[in-house]
Amino acid sequence: LMCVFCDLPINPILPWPDHGFLSIEHLIPIDRGGFDTIENSRPAHYLGNMRKHNKTIEEYTEWLEQRNMTKAQGCGFE
Repeated sequence: LMCVFCDLPINPILPWPDHGFLSIEHLIPIDRGGFDTIENSRPAHYLGNMRKHNKTIEEYTEWLEQRNMTKAQGCGFE
């Protein structure tokens, strides 16, 4: 599995709360009208998903850029 945010592999056997723990990302956040469907779901590292919170992917990318963070750093790597 590859993370939708950083394109790095996800180890599905890592235990919670490891920052690399497998979580499910909703491309359109549920609280912004998205649905809990396969089409709206992608695998993501836990920390990146928590940092994204209810932002869109575009908003999250901007958020990282404003903080001079790489996508990998957003997921807790590097």
